[in-house]
Amino acid sequence: MRKMPFLSSIFAKCVVALVLCIGLVALAETVMTFAASNGGAAVDGQAGVAATTQPSSGLAVVVLGLSSLAALALGLWLLHQFVITPLQRLGAALGRLVEKDLTGETPHRDRQDEIGQIGHAAEQLRLRLVEVDGTLREADCKSTAFESSSAATMLIDCNNVLQYANPAMNRLLSRLAPVFRKANPKFDPAKVVGSSLDEIFKGHDKLRRRLSEKSATPVEDVVAIDDYRLSLHLTPVRSRAGAPLGRVVELADVTEQVVNSAILSAINTDQARADFDLGGRLVTANLRFAEAIGATQAALVGRTFASLLDPANATGGSDPVAEASAGKSLRGRFLFRDANQGQVVLEAALSCVRDPAGQPLKLLFLGRDVTAEEAQITKARTERIELQKGQARVVDEL
Repeated sequence: MRKMPFLSSIFAKCVVALVLCIGLVALAETVMTFAASNGGAAVDGQAGVAATTQPSSGLAVVVLGLSSLAALALGLWLLHQFVITPLQRLGAALGRLVEKDLTGETPHRDRQDEIGQIGHAAEQLRLRLVEVDGTLREADCKSTAFESSSAATMLIDCNNVLQYANPAMNRLLSRLAPVFRKANPKFDPAKVVGSSLDEIFKGHDKLRRRLSEKSATPVEDVVAIDDYRLSLHLTPVRSRAGAPLGRVVELADVTEQVVNSAILSAINTDQARADFDLGGRLVTANLRFAEAIGATQAALVGRTFASLLDPANATGGSDPVAEASAGKSLRGRFLFRDANQGQVVLEAALSCVRDPAGQPLKLLFLGRDVTAEEAQITKARTERIELQKGQARVVDEL
């Protein structure tokens, strides 16, 4: 509470007003006594004493009455000016706070009396409410985003109790319920909120341990649940003062992505792959394709499909890039030129990759290097032809 000089308090103002009122009354009595004494001396010894004293007494009563009314009016004015009006304004300001109008500043907060103390406290309350209102707005935005997020998210407190799960998390747990019930027949996705992690994920120790980690930094992992793969992203949550509150966890079913990644890894290991844009310019190529062509992966970027082909390709005047972009999948043996102008044979397919809306994205060339096999076939064919020629000569000679 702010300290204030004694003369600045309302009590001091009331004392001053009372003193002024008493002074006015005393002054009136003094005037009345002075008038009465002067009037009595002027008529002393004369027959009209009674007649002059009566008017003087009446005047004194009038003066005293007027002085009392003036003192009362002054007191009421001071009370209204310094107490009632400021309190009314403060009441209106507090009413605006009740109505959540936090824009106006509080009046009389700088006064050095009790009214000023009330005004100062009301202003501090307003500023605190402004801060709280901003925090609530931020919390509302985060809560709305949390609710409407497509990411499956849940909040776990420091005691490893699940406090909240958004709709996406409820859908994910419902879809995986048959898997969780294998180890915990009582698993119910509708009753996970308020339950401990030990109860919810009974029998899935790795997932439970990862969710229970009280790390000071974010944690990411992929956890196996039978044939499913769940990606886990755990973020610690702290109060404004830095005290730990729990963890926000995002789970996602990445089974399909993991399988696709494994397939792509196998493809990149065993087959030659190159991605071309719709104009036929190479965007990226794996190591197998680069080794077949006899160039580095970086050196191939930007080369056109036509510039990589061997002129011996029997295209019949057609444009493989245009046909593939139009939706035709081209399969067969493609002849390329390597860095030494040697011929490379790839048994592959050139096809168009499209987005979910059916729009073409890129061209995919995928196949395997059959140059050595083709050379053996060519050699065997040549040897067979030579053998046939030799047999024909023998027959002719006979």
